[in-house]
Amino acid sequence: MSADDQNNNLNRSAFVRKSADSAWSWPSLLSLAALTIGFLVLAYVLAAPFISSILSAIALAVMLLPIQRAFERRTQHKGMAAFATVFIAIFLFAMPIVFLAQSVVAEATNIARTVSQIATTGALTAWLELHPKVAGAIVWVQSHVDIPGITERASSAIARSVPALLQGSGAGLVTLVISIYFLFYMLRDRHRALGVTRILIPLPAADMSILVSRIADTIRGTVYGTVLVALIQGCLGGTMLWILGVPGALLWGMVMGVVAIVPMLGTFVIWGPAAGFLALSGEPVKAAILVAWSIFIVGTIDNLLYPLLVGNRLKMHTVPTFISLIGGVVLLGPAGIVFGPVILTITIFLLEFWHRPANDLPLTTERD
Repeated sequence: MSADDQNNNLNRSAFVRKSADSAWSWPSLLSLAALTIGFLVLAYVLAAPFISSILSAIALAVMLLPIQRAFERRTQHKGMAAFATVFIAIFLFAMPIVFLAQSVVAEATNIARTVSQIATTGALTAWLELHPKVAGAIVWVQSHVDIPGITERASSAIARSVPALLQGSGAGLVTLVISIYFLFYMLRDRHRALGVTRILIPLPAADMSILVSRIADTIRGTVYGTVLVALIQGCLGGTMLWILGVPGALLWGMVMGVVAIVPMLGTFVIWGPAAGFLALSGEPVKAAILVAWSIFIVGTIDNLLYPLLVGNRLKMHTVPTFISLIGGVVLLGPAGIVFGPVILTITIFLLEFWHRPANDLPLTTERD
């Protein structure tokens, strides 16, 4: 038995003796338990607005920990090392995210303006009439579909979404700033936080170390294998859309990166209609280039980069990984992309822990 396990057992024994010798009655204990639960609920309500920032800071801290340790070895000062690491994080993550958000909002506004013009001027019908190859489709569409009404409703919906998009980008910026603030303390005081976690979770020291290692591997594997690969796919797809002259290439490239995270969707939902748009516009060569680029470059980059970046960090099947990603987003928002798999990893670890033989489980109480 290790020294940590002996200390844990001694603490539990002392707690048992103290509880046995105390004069607490059951009504008093129940009242104290209810009071504790009540204040825990209040504490959660207080912390709820910051959950996304806290989770983002934890994910960033795990990713930047090697840099933090390198600075600590050089400076011999945790605070200075954390400040330098946060400074790097601002340039690596914060500034690109702010620039991309501003660009996407501007492009979405331009698209809304363009669609509104199409709805009011009838430019869509005029554009279709310029392409005789789809003359039959034009007749069928005009007789069965209210094109002006659809475009007008679409333009109204996009116009209404722009203020919400602006508001969401502002809220995202606030969340990002708070995350950077939390990140400093996550890096500087990580040992203290881990110590508190070890006290609150009644696991043996060896098992706690394994759990922390698995959580870190899951975060790194998800960020590298899911988020980073999807961003690369979005950048590659968006770059080719821009080269080929597709309107709103930056916005569609970002959307392509988002849908690349979802295995059931993939980048085809963006580049497929874009290729059709180019073909109908009389640009079959550009459409063929986009299809070939999307299949052989964007589509295969996942298979090339995922084993290189992730390796054996993630040991979960595709189905539970998919469920944890989508369920995490529904439950936690964007942070759920990372912490959905983390929740699943912790659940699997605890089930494995309880599946052990009874002799291997730690004692919950000990008596002299």
